[in-house]
Formats: sequence, C-alpha cells, structure tokens
Amino acid sequence: MIDRRALLGAVLATPALAQPAFPTRPLRIIVPWPPGGANDVMARIAGEHLQRAWGQPVVIENRPGGGGSLGTDLVAKAAPDGYTLLLGSVGPLTVNPSLYVSLPYEPLRDFAPVVMLGKAPNVLVVPPALPVNSVAELVALAKARPGALNFGSPGIGTSPHLAAELFKQHFGVEIVHVPYRGNTATLEALIKGEIQVIFDSMAQAVVQVRAGMEKALAVTAPTRWPDLPEVPSMAEAGAPQVDVQSWFGLVAPARTPAEIVARLNGELQRGLATPEAAEKLRTVGTVAAGGSAADMAAFMRLETERWGRVVRTAGIRIE
Repeated sequence: MIDRRALLGAVLATPALAQPAFPTRPLRIIVPWPPGGANDVMARIAGEHLQRAWGQPVVIENRPGGGGSLGTDLVAKAAPDGYTLLLGSVGPLTVNPSLYVSLPYEPLRDFAPVVMLGKAPNVLVVPPALPVNSVAELVALAKARPGALNFGSPGIGTSPHLAAELFKQHFGVEIVHVPYRGNTATLEALIKGEIQVIFDSMAQAVVQVRAGMEKALAVTAPTRWPDLPEVPSMAEAGAPQVDVQSWFGLVAPARTPAEIVARLNGELQRGLATPEAAEKLRTVGTVAAGGSAADMAAFMRLETERWGRVVRTAGIRIE
C-alpha cells in the first residue's frame, strides 16, 4: 500500500524547477524609425538602464520604413524569448491598423506589452501674426472662412495629423491638411506662411514659443504642461476629448513568457523613477509613464478603437 503521507513529503521535499535565467546574452531594442528624435532617446534610456542593471549589452537597432511598420513587423516575427523588443509608439501600434489597407502584423494579437515608458502631448500653435489668441478664436475664424486655413503635419497618419483631424471633427471646422516630410519642414512652412496651424511636438514647441516663432493656444492634455505653464489645456479650452499624447512603450513578441515580461517591467519602472531618466525625458518633452503590462495592454486597446474612429471619419487610407 502506498503511504500517501510519505509520498506527499517526498513531493514537498523536491526542489521546484528553477526558472531559466534571464538575460544571459545581449538584448536588442528595435526602433522602427531613423536615428535621432524622441523614439531613439526613449529606446536609449531603456537600454542604458537595463544594461547597467543586468550587465548585458543592449543594442539599439534602427529599422525605419513603412510608417514604422517594417521594424514593427520584424519584432512581431521574432522569437518570443524577451531578447528582441520593440520601441512602440502610437502610429505603428494603434493607428496603422486602421490607416493602412494592408499590414503584415496585428498589434493586439502579435505583441505582449511590457511597459509604457513615457507620454508627451502636442501643442496647438499658430503664427504670431495670425489674429487669434485662443482655441475659441481659432474655431470662430475657421468657421467664418471654411477651407481657407491650412494645417501642416510631418506626414499622413502622424500624431500631429490625427490631432488636427480630431480637432476638426470635434469642432466641426474645415481646415485643409498639407503634409510635409518631418517636423522641421512643417515648422518652416508655418514660418513662411504656407500653413496657419500646427499640432507641434512638445519639445519643438517649447523652443519655438520661447523664441517668438510660434503662438501656443492649447496643450492637448488633460492639464497644463510644466514646460509651458502659461498655455491652457484643451480641457480648459472646452475640448477635453482632444486629448492627444504621443506615447512610447516597449513591447515583446506575443507568447513571451509572463515571468520575463514581469522582470522587464519591474526593472524598467525602477529606471523610469530615477532623476537621470526624468531629465533625459524632459529633453524630448516627455514625462515618465510606467504602470503594469496589463495597463499598457488596456491603453493600446482604447487607443486603437479611438484612432480607428478618427481615421474612418476622416477617410484616410494608405495603400
């Protein structure tokens, strides 16, 4: 007869199977954009902290193309072992599924969110010479002159473009979109008078507003922003729905083990809490976000639904 108490004792005395060590070799973070800019800065903040904490090299690899889709797809098809991560952002992970006719990946299916690194609002700006000093005055001018005003963006489907489309839909105004190649070209067009409205990045707006090259009307966030405390939020301007924040986070391929995701999340949250990270984030107009992997997953679902509605209403599609 089997002695059940003896058997139970033997089971309890057996050491639990050890979890595989992680990491034991270099990691890489794919940035699906060219070098430079906020995406690169965010990836390097994360990579430098992980490298110091774990003693393993972290390689930042730029894979631009297809509005961020090329590098994003590379990570979607990578081994789900935690060694290949994506610096994800609003476009590739929550806008492109609605924007592109065909996409080789499905963000909500093909990725395991790890952690939200940072968020930054846009700033609604106009040329100093434009005779408006508030959102209400800009809306009144746009309604008085339908189609006469132009807004610029650094490209179709970018955060500034969609912020303007959301603004138009919310206020029921007609402002013509003129896409450019990047933020610098958009700013130059504003200065030359080719366009009258931009939803600028926070980092660029702070510099240009201080230099007198732009006039800021509102920040696309629920509250005022520390670097432009004199500028009202969209909520103060009567449009809390126009809450548009560029965001940056790390995701891993789907089916990455939960314990690896948790280890990455915990270590990166520790890194985000350091004064060094806060100062680096501020250089690109961003503040630390943090939160659990589940928090990021829920946020991505909401953002995908919201931008899907905006894109469909605006009739924007890229072949």
